[in-house]
Amino acid sequence: MTSKLLQLRGSGFLKVAVLVSGLFLIFSAQTAKKPEAGALRGVVKDSTGAPFARAVVELCVGSGLEVKYRGTSSELGIVKIERITPGDYTIRIKAPGRAAMMGTGVRIVAGHETDVGSIIVGPVDCTQPGIICDDFGHWKASFQLPCAKGLQLLRNSVGSEVVLSFDKLKRRVVHQYSPEWPQGTPPGESVSVYVVIGVTGAVLCGTTVGDRGALEEAALTAAQKWQFKPVLEKGLPVSVLGILEFEVP
Repeated sequence: MTSKLLQLRGSGFLKVAVLVSGLFLIFSAQTAKKPEAGALRGVVKDSTGAPFARAVVELCVGSGLEVKYRGTSSELGIVKIERITPGDYTIRIKAPGRAAMMGTGVRIVAGHETDVGSIIVGPVDCTQPGIICDDFGHWKASFQLPCAKGLQLLRNSVGSEVVLSFDKLKRRVVHQYSPEWPQGTPPGESVSVYVVIGVTGAVLCGTTVGDRGALEEAALTAAQKWQFKPVLEKGLPVSVLGILEFEVP
């Protein structure tokens, strides 16, 4: 009797030991420390260096560029993606009105925030509805014309096709201002102002080719306040030379 009882107790103890061991293994597997994730940070900008909001930054893997993670840039252009599995990724940037752009490769390290610095959006997508692009073959896409050099080129190019006509510029006007003509100026008097327009569409500087004193000063002062839609060359904003025409009413 006693021997039989001990045998039953021994059998029960063995079952309990096996059960406890199994539970311990399951608990250990569930509580095993997972690989620590990493993060990515950057600032999305356009070609002029200005922050670009609402751009989507994707982290892709493989030759098929499967999207694993994505983040959207803030009003300041800042994008941050967290809880990324460590590894190598390819950055892809998608922005409203811009062509999709493939960035460089990036390696995400466990427990570390990788700062990729500036992420430049692609050029304007001229195929999208409502996007109108001009193609002025005189300028390279990345060309930014210094004001002094532009004025010299203007003086040497009056009457040349290098200078955009007033008719072309009128289609791009955002803000325009009339000169404050000197008192007593007879109606019909006109002044031409040659201007350097920067990549933002602002008039950087201007010049005249005559010698008409106060009339030209009034026209120059007004011209420097004008604002245009940026001129695009292959989707990128460029500096251009142009002519503004003013006439006394």
